[in-house]
Amino acid sequence: MYSFEKSKIQERFNQCVESFKKSISGVSAKVSPSLLDAIKCEIYGSMAPISNFANVSIVDSRTLSVKVWDATTVQSIYKAIQASNIGTNPVLEGSTIILPLPPMSQERRNSMIDIVKQNAESAKVAIRNVRRDENDAIKAAQKNKQISEDEQKRYESEIQKLVDDAIQKVDAIIKQKTEELTTV
Repeated sequence: MYSFEKSKIQERFNQCVESFKKSISGVSAKVSPSLLDAIKCEIYGSMAPISNFANVSIVDSRTLSVKVWDATTVQSIYKAIQASNIGTNPVLEGSTIILPLPPMSQERRNSMIDIVKQNAESAKVAIRNVRRDENDAIKAAQKNKQISEDEQKRYESEIQKLVDDAIQKVDAIIKQKTEELTTV
């Protein structure tokens, strides 16, 4: 028997929006320790974020410091940062890795905005996939005579409202992040 649970569907849409927020958390015009959140390194045979093995802190307005706890893992973390595409060349000083970040050029700001927009499009695709899955379940329930045609149309309409709301949230996040990146 099919049961329409709006709260569970809403939660799936919220997960898509939260995933999008997390995917762009490191994209910033300001120096932030979250810049390294997406970088994973292989240590002790498993892949994990740098924050699991080091303390990441801000030295000044354009420099990050990565103080590695275990000296045997410094090279792995250093290589992971080098291999990432964050636009800096790390400097190794004992068990500390210094990341001098270049000033934000307009070209770099535009490329970061493009990254945000690409991630936003992926989030919107995920939202539409949730809608498709739910609508398929509703159509199957109607075909199996578990719900009436009127219920099917009402449920699909409610789902579309949830989709519109989720996409509106994504668009608001894009606007906010774009303003943040273009502010000098």
